[in-house]
Amino acid sequence: MAVAPALWYAVECNSNSHRCDMLDLADLELVAAVARSGSVRSAAAELRAHPATVYRRLAAVERRVTAPLFYRAEGRLKPTEQGALVVQVAQEGQARLAELNRKLSGAAAVLAGTITTTTTDSLAPIVFPAVSRFCAANPLVRVHVVLSNRDVDLAQHEAEVAIRPTRTPPESLIGRRAATFAYGVYTSEADPPGWIALDGSLGAIPSSRWLRDRLGGEAPVITVNSMWAAGQACAAGGGKAVLPDYVARPLRLRRLEGPIEELRSEVWLLAHEDLSRTPRIRAFMASVAGDIRNAIEGDGTT
Repeated sequence: MAVAPALWYAVECNSNSHRCDMLDLADLELVAAVARSGSVRSAAAELRAHPATVYRRLAAVERRVTAPLFYRAEGRLKPTEQGALVVQVAQEGQARLAELNRKLSGAAAVLAGTITTTTTDSLAPIVFPAVSRFCAANPLVRVHVVLSNRDVDLAQHEAEVAIRPTRTPPESLIGRRAATFAYGVYTSEADPPGWIALDGSLGAIPSSRWLRDRLGGEAPVITVNSMWAAGQACAAGGGKAVLPDYVARPLRLRRLEGPIEELRSEVWLLAHEDLSRTPRIRAFMASVAGDIRNAIEGDGTT
């Protein structure tokens, strides 16, 4: 059964020109923001605009191209075939613009110095290739990576950039959203023996609360202190676990349930306001955010 488009208005093109008005850069930015966030409201927050304004602008774009660019499925706006073409061009344009900005910045002043960044162990396999690529392009910059599942204090200079999975980044920090991702229940066994759960050190995160509600009074078979460890235990046949797709995918785990919409989350790069305009920090966040987005969203699984 076909899914009704989220926004669709029938219009006629100019009969004299035999074509519709063309899109501009602002239109591409708008469509890309809606595609990344999956909703008009979230796109409005990203674009710092009112949701009603974003809705009207998106409707106007669809009128000009005379085709729906999004349809609603699983509670999110997803690109149609025409929308996917627009998103692809927008992403390519944003990547080239970021590359141009890096080149212009490099022409004005060579990036140099040290950057301390912190991320979780579950994101490490995605972050390290992104950091390596940045270092190769900026040989005078040294990057110190700290793996930690606790929230470091950027105000106390424990790190300059935090790369974190979160839906609610602190308002006190300057952030760049890199990607969105989903959770599911995964296993490597046809008949998993039981649940693998995170221990009390990560008991406050949404996936831990979701599993506690699911288990009721049932005790998990294995408890671990990190999402990476949960994935490893699951891959070793220890049971089933609630995991982000980007953790389960490289381990070739089988999804039993999901995506779990209430657990859908985002990856953010965060910096203290005092450092957010530093050239090496800006360049680092732009480069790494793009690589993380490609790694997590590039195959369309989220």
